[in-house]
Amino acid sequence: MKNTVRLTAGEQEWKDWKWHQRNSLSSSRQIKRYFPNFPDEEIETIAKYEKEIRWGITPYTLSLMGLDDQGNPSSSDPIVRQTFPIRGFSIDTALDSHDRENINWELPEEMPTPILQHKYTKKALFRIPNSCLGYCGFCFEVGRVGDKQSKKESVNDLLWEKSIEYIEQHPEIVEVILSGGEPLLLDNEKLESKLADVRAIPHIRSVRIHTRALTFNPYRFDDGLVDMLKRHRVTELGVHMCHPNELTDSVKEALDKFEEIGYGGILKMGQIPLLKGINNDPDVLEELFMRMYADFGIKPYYLIHSIPWSPGANQFRTSVKEGVRLMNSMKRHIPNVAMPEYIIVHHKGKHTVPLEENGTPEFQYGSNDAGHPVIKFKNWKGKWETYLDGRS
Repeated sequence: MKNTVRLTAGEQEWKDWKWHQRNSLSSSRQIKRYFPNFPDEEIETIAKYEKEIRWGITPYTLSLMGLDDQGNPSSSDPIVRQTFPIRGFSIDTALDSHDRENINWELPEEMPTPILQHKYTKKALFRIPNSCLGYCGFCFEVGRVGDKQSKKESVNDLLWEKSIEYIEQHPEIVEVILSGGEPLLLDNEKLESKLADVRAIPHIRSVRIHTRALTFNPYRFDDGLVDMLKRHRVTELGVHMCHPNELTDSVKEALDKFEEIGYGGILKMGQIPLLKGINNDPDVLEELFMRMYADFGIKPYYLIHSIPWSPGANQFRTSVKEGVRLMNSMKRHIPNVAMPEYIIVHHKGKHTVPLEENGTPEFQYGSNDAGHPVIKFKNWKGKWETYLDGRS
C-alpha cells in the first residue's frame, strides 16, 4: 500500500527540519493521527513501553516505511523494525536486553564532567544533548538517551565551560567528537558557539560530528549548517545508517550541499550496526556498502556488531561468527575501500573482529557458566575482557 504520510505537509513545511521534529510521532496517543487503522491493543502495549523508554519517529522516517494492507507500518519493513516500538521491536527479559545495570560505553572514571568522556588518550567526546532525532531499538546509549529513569545530566552552560577547561588543560587531546544523543538537534546558533569554543583550543587538530540526521531528518543539512561546518573546519561527519532503503534522494540532496558550498572534502564516514532481520544478509550489506561508497560518497567505516543491553537487543543481535562469515563472503567481491572494519563495542574499548572464523589467540570464542556465548579478547590496553555475544 502507498505510504501517504508525506501528504500531511506542504512542500515548504516538509523541507523544514524543525517541522519534522515538532511533528515527530512520539506518543501512543498520536499514532492514529498518522495511522487511523492501527490496532488498539498494540497502542496499549506501546503506552506501557513509553512509560519506561522514549521513542520518536519523524514524518520523514514514517514516509519511508513500508505499509501492510491495513495502511499500518509493516513489521517486516527494515525501518519499522529499527524505530517503531512493539510493531518493530520490544524489550524482553533476555540476558542481553536493557536492564539499567550493565553499561556499554561510559565508565564513571572516564567522565571528567557529566557530558565529556575521555576514554582514549588523544580524543575526547561530548554528549550533547541527551535526546535524539529518533530512538533506535538497538541504541547503545539508551541509558543516557532513551531511558526515562536516566540520571545523566545533559549539556548546560556550566558543564560546557568545565568541559572546555578540561580539554584546555590536557594538551594530549588532539581530537574532539560531538555526539549525543544527537548534536544536530542544536540549532545553528548554539552549535556554532560550541564549535567555535572547541576550535579556539590550540592543540585541537580535528573535530568530528556523529549524527543520524541524514537518515532520520536530512533536511537538517540546510545551507547555514553546511556553511558553518566549513567555517569551523569540521573534519569528519560520522553518519549512521543501516539499510539501503535509507539512502534516498533527500539524503543525496543533503550531501550535495557540501559540494555546492565548496566543502566536498569533508570526510563522510559510515557507521553501520549489524542487525538481525534487517541487514544480516550479504546481498543487503553489499548493496548498502556499494551505494554508500559509489553513489553517496560515504566511506563505510565501521560495521558494528549489535550491542547488548539495548532495548531490543535479543531481537537484533546475531553472533559475531555470523558477522565474520558475512564479511568474508563479500571480501574481494566488492572494492576494498567499500568494506568497513568489523568491530565489537565494549565499555573497556572497541575491538576489531578478526576474520578468522575460529578466532585468534587474542580473540577467543566460548561460553559463560550459564552457557551463553561470550568472547574473551585483549583490549587496546592489552587487558583481557569478556564480551557478551549474540546468538545466530
